[in-house]
Amino acid sequence: MSETPNYEQIKSETLAALGAGENDVAFRNFRHCIEFGSDIPTGKSKVFADAFALFTRITEQFGDDDFTNRVRFVAQNPNDVQGLYDLGFGLYEESQFGIAAGVLARADKLAPAEPQIVSELVCALEGFNDCHSAVEVLRRYPKLTGKQFLFAYLMAFNCLMSGDVASAVEFASTLPKLAEDDDHEIMAQRIYDFLARAQKVGGVCELDENDLRGWNYVTTGGILTMLSPYGYPEPMRGRFAYLQDTYQNIRIGLESLKMIVQHNRMKPLCIFALPGRNSQIVAAAASLVFDLPLEQWPVEDGSEKPSIIVGYDFGELELDLEPLSVHRSNQLLFSHALQWTFGLPIAPDVVTLQHQTIVAPWEAERRINEDEVGRRVNEDSTEPVQTEADDRASELIAKEIAAVEITSSAEIAEGEEAPPELTASFLDVLGTFPRDSGTRQQAWPNSPVKSARFV
Repeated sequence: MSETPNYEQIKSETLAALGAGENDVAFRNFRHCIEFGSDIPTGKSKVFADAFALFTRITEQFGDDDFTNRVRFVAQNPNDVQGLYDLGFGLYEESQFGIAAGVLARADKLAPAEPQIVSELVCALEGFNDCHSAVEVLRRYPKLTGKQFLFAYLMAFNCLMSGDVASAVEFASTLPKLAEDDDHEIMAQRIYDFLARAQKVGGVCELDENDLRGWNYVTTGGILTMLSPYGYPEPMRGRFAYLQDTYQNIRIGLESLKMIVQHNRMKPLCIFALPGRNSQIVAAAASLVFDLPLEQWPVEDGSEKPSIIVGYDFGELELDLEPLSVHRSNQLLFSHALQWTFGLPIAPDVVTLQHQTIVAPWEAERRINEDEVGRRVNEDSTEPVQTEADDRASELIAKEIAAVEITSSAEIAEGEEAPPELTASFLDVLGTFPRDSGTRQQAWPNSPVKSARFV
């Protein structure tokens, strides 16, 4: 645990923000003091009580009396294990994973090896994108990981999400004898599938802390075709943070998709467009690039027709995902973009790029003076300009995307490396791709590859 610098100063600034009615500022300013990794959650009771008394004042401003009462209780009873557990669970439900992990770490310190506390703490750490710490917690309790399926599974999963394949193999080997029901068998199979994919690509991928494409395949079974050159390898490691998307990015993504389809000798009969204007545009462009008819995806019942199912950003879709959850022969699910900081129940088979925030090229935005393919219009101007949304018909924009001349995806800044391109040798080792049966994996918010993110 690291010491929280200048706690009194942060406290003073937080009180000032509350006094000014800037509740969101107060929360953002103070949250790091009580998240996992700070010394306050597991430290002295007096300091913990003081910090959570202030957190109580912050939560009062958001109008959830039940939640505020939970915070107030632990501020007044900092060593009450049940109260800590109840608050940690509530924080997890609110997706405040870092604070949840801090509170649950205190409960774990006070009542070590309690299965309910340990499992909830590990889940909070996963949500906090800290699988290394989850492994450290689990290693303290070999009686849990050695005798109970859930903890052996959590150990294998978090070892793998930390990049430690050897330890994941070790704990995966114990799952068959510990499994007690069908749900356990399904969970165990997930780990076996992870490890099988890791073995497949181990000869052509480093599977280290920078190998975003390799680990994306291991954890989701999908292919990531474009790696961002901005902040590569550090701190972004192939992901985009805020991206003003371009026609060229989309065109490059479709060309890479075409390479994958041809490499695997797929015979799609149509392009299915997922709902939403963004997806309709990209699907229309795909129909031109592939010279295939464009059809609308049957959102209620799905289809078994050999096809490429196309969306712009899978995370923005508002539809029943169940018809898309099953692999079918000669059918591929493609999303141009995917938000990487939140999980999704289904991972697309092919994704062009990962981002935290994206603006489609035809959407209104404040943009540095660039044209439709991302080139600076006026090199002397860095002032942002407000662009208007392009309301033209999807078909017209799609034609312009399909006509874009493909060039390098970006200029590499001095001192930065060019990220590796998608290669035929990578595709060769995958075998049949995508799968022709079974269910699609989740898109996990965790990965052994870490990138800087906005909080």
